[in-house]
Amino acid sequence: LATVAASVGSFASLSATTSRFEIFDDFAGAALSNFWGTTITDGGSVTVGGTGGDANGQVRLATSPTIQSDARLFSGQRAVTYLGNPTFEARIFPSVDVQISAALGFVQSDYDPQNPPIAANQHALFRIAAGASAASTICSTSDGGAVSTLNAINNSSGAWIKYRIKLTASTALFYINDTLRVTKTTNLPTANLMLYVGVDTPISVASRNISVDYLKVSQGRNI
Repeated sequence: LATVAASVGSFASLSATTSRFEIFDDFAGAALSNFWGTTITDGGSVTVGGTGGDANGQVRLATSPTIQSDARLFSGQRAVTYLGNPTFEARIFPSVDVQISAALGFVQSDYDPQNPPIAANQHALFRIAAGASAASTICSTSDGGAVSTLNAINNSSGAWIKYRIKLTASTALFYINDTLRVTKTTNLPTANLMLYVGVDTPISVASRNISVDYLKVSQGRNI
């Protein structure tokens, strides 16, 4: 089973009424623990135990060369509540910044990362959507009725990148490598949200992949 290097609090529920700080790191072994759910289509894969650079115990999400092949990792029924001012953080290595679709952050339910999530799927996400040339990373939120105005920022690949999303009842803050890049104040999610990472091949090319060093989530006390 995959192991977790450090954690404080229970894995039973991230939406419980006490403070929570969970870090999922040093993925190792032959398979993910039951905490995680996965969706695999058209030859995609989710593997654990990879190493490289300064990030040991990675989980890798990879597609096949088949168009619309994808791989997704999410925290099943474990959820955070926006009332707890939750924070999502992940350290990710995208293999390329062209001909790839990827998404990471908070979602209400699993979805195909080739396209934006529908408005009914409440979320706060970074989305990397690149065709034949490098595209921008898009910051997206939804309150279940409408998706916020999309904010685009420079795309990145070929290096470890830290993505962070901080949610409150009135704001969604999007950070890349500890720098605040986008602030949203409308169409914010109010549903319970799970952790999510996904990658898709938008056109028929060589396999695309993203490596995950760690995933971390926290929320406030007495929620």
